[in-house]
Amino acid sequence: MSKGKLAGIIVLCIIVIIVVIVIVQCPPRCAPPPCPTDAISWHEAKNHIGERTTVYGTVVDATWASGSNGKPTFLNLGNPYPDQDRFTVVIWIGNRAKFPEPPEVYYHGKTIYVSGLIDSYEGVPQIEVTSPDQICEP
Repeated sequence: MSKGKLAGIIVLCIIVIIVVIVIVQCPPRCAPPPCPTDAISWHEAKNHIGERTTVYGTVVDATWASGSNGKPTFLNLGNPYPDQDRFTVVIWIGNRAKFPEPPEVYYHGKTIYVSGLIDSYEGVPQIEVTSPDQICEP
């Protein structure tokens, strides 16, 4: 057997071993859970203030208000700020570091599902997110 052919077999065996290790060490928990099927659309959220549920919509506007008190990140679904007919996801500075990427960059333009308690700030429904686990991408 030639050295080149032997080297190719060794590389192939190494790849197979790596794949097996990844599969064994990465059971189904590594795959993100599916998004809830009973979620409500962002424009329905105003009718569910005080309820703990999941809201979905496209992030059309996203800002990190780093100069504001509490340095919140705002992800606006449906319509951009300052439109009163929008849904806002709020991530306070104390929770921002839990996200692997800046939320205002990562989620902008994506459809997301956000779970939590719907409340209202100045007439706009919102959910305050404390963990990336509250946000699901289909």
